[in-house]
Amino acid sequence: FRAQLNYVHLQDYSQCTRSEDGRYNPTWVSVGEAECMDFGHIMKTVDDIGFERIVTCCPGEPAYDGEEAVAEATRSAGMRDYMRGLGY
Repeated sequence: FRAQLNYVHLQDYSQCTRSEDGRYNPTWVSVGEAECMDFGHIMKTVDDIGFERIVTCCPGEPAYDGEEAVAEATRSAGMRDYMRGLGY
């Protein structure tokens, strides 16, 4: 799918359960908060295939009702710092 890949969306989770109907129910966290995904290896693969488009990191849960925009920006900054720490 390399030729069709438009962007990479990084998402992290701390645990995942499965409901009786077979659906997965992850507990979403900001990228880098858990140890379920090897983002360093993922980004190495992105580099290895020569991907030069958008890579985005997703915060855990969406902004909570009443949460200020500054809190969401702070979470985003934390993910950016995490990715910089990996060399990206």
